[in-house]
Amino acid sequence: MPRPRNAVPSRNLHLMLAEEDAARLELHLWSEAEQRIPLASRQRFFTARIREFFARKSLDLAPYFSGLPSGSVVYGSPQLIERLQLALEDGILARGGEIVQS
Repeated sequence: MPRPRNAVPSRNLHLMLAEEDAARLELHLWSEAEQRIPLASRQRFFTARIREFFARKSLDLAPYFSGLPSGSVVYGSPQLIERLQLALEDGILARGGEIVQS
C-alpha cells in the first residue's frame, strides 16, 4: 500500500552551516538514550526556530531611554511588546514627557 499523501505540503531545503555551528547543533540534538541524533530532530529544531522568529515582535528602546544607542532592541510576543510599549509611554507621560536618563 502506498504511503498516504502529506496533509501539510513541505519543501526540501539544503542548508549550509559553519562547522562550529553545526557541531553545537548536533551536540544539542544528540540523544544519550538513542546514542544518535533522533530522526527528524533537525527538522523539528529549525521549524520551531522559524515559527518563533515569525511570532515575535521587536521594540527599540532608544526612543524611551536617552543615551541608549539606536538598535537597543528587545524581542518578545506581540502581547508582551505591546504592554511594554504602553508602560514606557505611560511612564513618560506621567513624568511630563521626560525621557528616562540612563
